[in-house]
Amino acid sequence: MEHKKFIIPRRSIGASREIVRILFALRAMLYALCVLLSIAFFFATHAVTTSRLAFHSSLLCPLRSALCVFLRNFALCIFHFALCIALFTPVAFADISDFLSKFHPYLTVQEEYTDNFYLTSSNRQEDWITTISPGIRFSSLPARVTTPGQILQPPAEPWGMDLDYRLGLVYHVKIEENDYVSHEGTLNTWYTMGRRITLRLRDYFIRSEEPREREFVPGALPEQFLLGIQRERAIYIRNVLEPSIGYQFGSEDRFDLNYRNNIYQNQSPRFEDSREDYINPRLIYWFNIRNGVLLEYGLTFGDFERSADLVGHMARTRYTYRFNPRTSIFGEYIFLRRDFESPGIDYDVHNPSVGIEHAFTPALSGRAQFGYFWQDPERGVSGIQKDTKTGHGGSLKEWEEA
Repeated sequence: MEHKKFIIPRRSIGASREIVRILFALRAMLYALCVLLSIAFFFATHAVTTSRLAFHSSLLCPLRSALCVFLRNFALCIFHFALCIALFTPVAFADISDFLSKFHPYLTVQEEYTDNFYLTSSNRQEDWITTISPGIRFSSLPARVTTPGQILQPPAEPWGMDLDYRLGLVYHVKIEENDYVSHEGTLNTWYTMGRRITLRLRDYFIRSEEPREREFVPGALPEQFLLGIQRERAIYIRNVLEPSIGYQFGSEDRFDLNYRNNIYQNQSPRFEDSREDYINPRLIYWFNIRNGVLLEYGLTFGDFERSADLVGHMARTRYTYRFNPRTSIFGEYIFLRRDFESPGIDYDVHNPSVGIEHAFTPALSGRAQFGYFWQDPERGVSGIQKDTKTGHGGSLKEWEEA
């Protein structure tokens, strides 16, 4: 019997793989849409029922009532999610177990003591604060163990999504009227086209009463806080949306275009609401293995409720020279320009500096930087200051669960 051989062209195989990849990405985006719709449904119902709760629940503990409302809305959220799956993804039931394995619930409990609850210079009030934080995380990546504060490397997968929600139940031993419920959520999703172009979307949301607000940038440590002057405890909401696109045109050469929309709202009349729109193109280019440059520009539009609005410009350039793969030196110059509406005072900031970086191990690196900066206001006296920075960074290698 004669056997015939069928040869499939490589181009057809590559096209088929690309089609399968796109189908998987579309399915993941559909799952993500269901999750986002469910979370939006939860926040909408929670906001409505919480506002109604204030009028007819005076006989109950506010925290307990809020918890009951949360549990009820969470049940509605699960029902809404199941309905979305049933309506929009009927084929998902074939691999529902694999889909459910991507959800990772967790629980953290924290006990804190403070001898100055109101952050005042006199009449200090001490208190014990207990925070119970149940949460749930959805990740399209394989399950893995991580350490808080570790520096995670960019995922190798061409697409994916991380969605995290955490509820905070905060109890006070002595000042019970300051008990409150907080909500915190993060979203990180990306898609890579042809191994060169990467689309990414990040979102961060928090509703809290804690005066010390945690840093929301990616990779921030758990106890890293924003600089601020707020001392009064008041309900505030912050939402940070960051879409970006990146183009990799070399092993270390890259161009990124980032946008950030930062909205802050505070219920206390002592603090003003604000909005920030930030556009940030950045270029990294290496002429050879030893010499590289970074060029970056930032355009900021600041809109404030009572203070003068501003338009800000930031220009940054850095030249880096490598002695070897572990040690490098660099020179950097940063220029800042702030243009305020009347009666604000415009000013410029110049900040040249030099520094050295060294990788002690693949998981531990250090950096020392020294420079000056001076400010030139439109009115007033200019000032020159010395600026010394030292830093260190480290990451614990992650490992996958068996």
